[in-house]
Amino acid sequence: MTGFLAALAFLQVFLYRKKRCLLRGIFFTVLSGLSALFLCSFLEPYLGFSLPVTAGTMKICAVLGMPGAVLLLLGQIFLQLI
Repeated sequence: MTGFLAALAFLQVFLYRKKRCLLRGIFFTVLSGLSALFLCSFLEPYLGFSLPVTAGTMKICAVLGMPGAVLLLLGQIFLQLI
């Protein structure tokens, strides 16, 4: 999984560098993903489910950003329904 996240991070750096907004793009991706993770954990009493704030979930949200947090949430909801 670490290799997969590293490959995604490399792809992200390549794409943002091509657009000439490398630091701004990476900063926005990390900030949006981690803020979504912490917001979900903060709103757990109201939502009824939450994501654990661990090193793995923080890495996924930092590399993938907001879509990573949404995918983790959908996985959590799906596993609760089974």
